[in-house]
Amino acid sequence: MVELEDVVIDAPVAKVWASITEPVHIAKWFNEADHEVDEMKPGGLMKFHFGRHGTMYARILEVEPYRVFSYRVFADLEREPHDESAGTVLRYVLVDKGDKTLLRLEENNTTMHRIKRVAEST
Repeated sequence: MVELEDVVIDAPVAKVWASITEPVHIAKWFNEADHEVDEMKPGGLMKFHFGRHGTMYARILEVEPYRVFSYRVFADLEREPHDESAGTVLRYVLVDKGDKTLLRLEENNTTMHRIKRVAEST
């Protein structure tokens, strides 16, 4: 995982957790997409509907309430990646700081490593 950014949020951890896991809140910060979750547990499916631009999907990997939430993003439900080297994993880590929360975003985008491998081998 590559750590992308940390931010300290002036809100308690429960409010930040709701902001990253509840569809009504996700729609406010994730490109205003309509958002659905079939089950908020590992293996659950998330759908981000972008109107005429189509739908993006994500498979939930980790749910540790108020601590960790991660999912693997992919473009086509019919061709969902079935191996761990496909897609991009987004992982949100929350650290309770009392009336504030440290939110860390981590990403594992294997595409960049595959491009590197191809470019260096040719």
